[in-house]
Amino acid sequence: MNKSKKIIVAKAGVCIISCLLFFEISASRVLDNSEYCKKYTDAQLRGLGKNYEYSDIPNLFFVPKPHSPRFNSLGLNDVEYDIHKGENTFRIMVVGDSIVTVEDYVGQDRSNFFHEILEKELNHLNTGTHFEVWNLGVRKYNTCQEYAYFKNKFLQYKPDLVILSYAEFDDYLQPRLIYNKKYSKTKNCVLATIPKFLPIAQDGHERLATLNSYRAFNIIMYGILNKLAPAQYPPLFFKSRESLSYVKKNRDALMKFKSLGEENDFEIVVVVFPRLKEKYGRDAWLLKSLKENFRFIDLYDPFASYKGGISQLRSAKNDDVHPNQKGHEIAARAVFRYLLNIL
Repeated sequence: MNKSKKIIVAKAGVCIISCLLFFEISASRVLDNSEYCKKYTDAQLRGLGKNYEYSDIPNLFFVPKPHSPRFNSLGLNDVEYDIHKGENTFRIMVVGDSIVTVEDYVGQDRSNFFHEILEKELNHLNTGTHFEVWNLGVRKYNTCQEYAYFKNKFLQYKPDLVILSYAEFDDYLQPRLIYNKKYSKTKNCVLATIPKFLPIAQDGHERLATLNSYRAFNIIMYGILNKLAPAQYPPLFFKSRESLSYVKKNRDALMKFKSLGEENDFEIVVVVFPRLKEKYGRDAWLLKSLKENFRFIDLYDPFASYKGGISQLRSAKNDDVHPNQKGHEIAARAVFRYLLNIL
């Protein structure tokens, strides 16, 4: 390549990079939504049945409804506990999302649940200590919401240990309401994840969605489809540059859990639930942060060593996030073995 061609290529490269940078900066200013989506909340909540209600606690948007068909008097998918902790009681609270709350995909027999198995194993030790393991999981919550939910509603019940269930790439989740069944096929809900149009894997989509320009492209494409076929592509409820500032907010919330434990004298153990597939890029930021700041259990090796293969631990064929009953058993026993060394 002669010198003149190199100059042309260099100029073209600079031009392309400048255009992308301009689009990125412009998109960050356009994709704004200061009001969030409370005006849609009441309508969406009507689609959630009797089990959830709107919350005015910042970051939560919705909470499980106490005394509802699915939840106990504290809004937990669990048995009733005496809120007054007994003298010989060791209280563990498991915080997390749908992996923890296990509303639908493992079945309604709570003996299958991760926290129930753990509670039973601990009490079989017969040490004279009564162990309680509360299920604080709420489906669709991200780390910001889990922190707000725990701090505002359950810190007052004085846990001795908090187990924070953390699915890999949870730091990319936005706060959102549960999918309205009407729009479930298009994955469209209040504060839904950004729609995907390029033929790339979901992991790649979630990572690219950190770019304002990528989100703008997808939102623009969705808007065009909405004009062409509004019945198939309902209007987007969520257009916000807030979407990926939540990466930082979720990561900050993880560190806030650590500070909250230090301030209130309870231990924190983070349990990492991996994607249920044979090969994928691990969440490098999460694993590095945990090694530097937390006691943690990485379930990848226990899951990967399952004789049927890690994909056989899926609750459904195409669900690489939620473990089935066997996965819950493996998780509970891995945590049990770990806790034996620190309790």
